[in-house]
Amino acid sequence: MIPINRILKNLAAIFFGDMFVKFSGIITAIILARYLGPESYGKYSFVISFAFIFMVFSDFGQNDLIIRDVARDHTLAPQYFISSLISKTIFSCLSITFLILLVYLMGYSEEIILYSIVFSASIIFITLINSISSILKALERMGHVLLINVISSTALLVFVFAIVYLKGSLLQIIFFRVLALFVGLIIGFIILIKKVIKLEFLIDLSFIKRLIMNAFPFLTNGIIYAIYLNTDIILLSKIKGELHVGWYTAAASGLFSGLFIIPAAISTITYPIFSRQYKEGIDNLSNSCNFTIKILIILGVPISVGTFILAPQIIHSIFGSRYENSITVLQILAIAISFMFARDPIGFGLAAIGKAKALMWLNIFFLALNIILNLILIPLYAEVGAAITSAICIFLSLPAGYYILKREINNLSIVRNYFKPIIAALVMGFIIYSFRNYNLIAIIFTGAIIYFFVIFILKTFNHSELLLLKRLFNKG
Repeated sequence: MIPINRILKNLAAIFFGDMFVKFSGIITAIILARYLGPESYGKYSFVISFAFIFMVFSDFGQNDLIIRDVARDHTLAPQYFISSLISKTIFSCLSITFLILLVYLMGYSEEIILYSIVFSASIIFITLINSISSILKALERMGHVLLINVISSTALLVFVFAIVYLKGSLLQIIFFRVLALFVGLIIGFIILIKKVIKLEFLIDLSFIKRLIMNAFPFLTNGIIYAIYLNTDIILLSKIKGELHVGWYTAAASGLFSGLFIIPAAISTITYPIFSRQYKEGIDNLSNSCNFTIKILIILGVPISVGTFILAPQIIHSIFGSRYENSITVLQILAIAISFMFARDPIGFGLAAIGKAKALMWLNIFFLALNIILNLILIPLYAEVGAAITSAICIFLSLPAGYYILKREINNLSIVRNYFKPIIAALVMGFIIYSFRNYNLIAIIFTGAIIYFFVIFILKTFNHSELLLLKRLFNKG
C-alpha cells in the first residue's frame, strides 16, 4: 500500500506543476498579445491551434494506455517507452506532412504556411515529452514531471522576454517556442534514463502493433477534445481573418481559458476521492460531489459578475487599446464562467462512476453543436459569434451532464447552490461598478473581501459542510 505522504507529495507535484504551466502560459500570452498586436497575435494563435489538432493524432491515445499498463507492471516501462518513441515518431512525421499539406490546400498565405512549417516540429517534441511524462506518472515520479514542465515553461518565458526586448519577429517567437519544447524534451529524456529506468533499445514490432491497436480507443476522446477546443479559432481565421482571431484569443485563450486553473486544481484533489467513494457507497459520493459543486459555484459566480463589469478595465490594462473588440468577447464569456466551474465536477463525477461512454457521446453532441453554431454565428458576428457559441455550449452542457449524473446520484443539486452566491455577487457587483474607474487590483481585492463577507453573513456553509471540507482535503 502506498504511504499517504507519498500520495500527497505526488498530488502536490501535479497541482503546482499544472498551476505553474498555466500561469506562465497566461503571462506569455499577455506579453505576446501586447507586443504583436491583434493581427499578428491572431496568426500566432491560429498556427498553435491548428497544430494542436495534429498533435492528438501523433500521440494516438497512447499516453493513457501507458499510464494504465505501466502502473500495473513497472517492468514494462522500458518496452513501452521505446515502442511509443518509434510509433509516435512515425505518426508525428505523418501528422506534420498532413498539417503542411492541409494548410496549403486551405489557401492560407505563404506567411502562415511558413509559420506552420516551423512550428510543426513541436509536434514531435510534445508527443515525445508526453510519453516521458506518462512513464513518470505511471511510476509515480510526479516530482520529475513537475521539473520537466517548469523547465519548459521557464525556457519559453525567458525566450519570449528576450525576443520582445530585442524587438524580434513573429517567426523568431515561433522558432524559440519550438526550441523551448526541445529543451524540455532533452531534460525529460536525461531524467528518464539517468534516474528512473534503464533503457534497452530492442525493437519488438509485434509489441508496437499491439500498443497501437490497444491505444486506438483512447484516441477518440482526444480527437473530440482537440477539435472542440480549436474549432472556433480555425473557423474564425478562415471566415474572418487573423485580426479577428487576435481579438478573440486575447479574451478567450489569454484570460478565459486561464480560469480553468481553479476548477482543474480542485478536480485534481476530488477526482480520486470520487472514484474511491463510488465503491464505498453512493451517499458519500453524493455529499462530496454536491459540496464540490457548491464550492466551485461560490468561486465562479463572483468571477463571472466581476469579469463582466470590469471587462473594459481588464482588457485595457492587460492588452491595451488595440484590443477594444476583445471587451465584448470577454463579457460574453464571463457569463459562462460560473457554469463552467459547476460543470467540471459533474464531468469528473461521470468518469468516477464509470460513465465514460456517456461522457463521450455528450462530448460528441456538443462538438457538433459547436461547429454548427460557429458556422452560423461567425459569418454574422465574427469573434462575438465565436464567444456566443462557446457560452451557449458551456451553459447547455451543465444541465445535460447534470441529468445523466443525477440518474446515479439522486440528491444531486445545482440550482439551490446559486441563490446565496448570486446575492453576495450582486452586492459585490454594485460596489465594484461604483468604483470601476479606480485601481483595478484594488477593486478586485476589495470586491473579493465584500463578496466573502456577505457569503459568511448569509451562512452559506453549515457545520457539517465545513467538517466535510476538512475531511476531503485531509484524506486526499
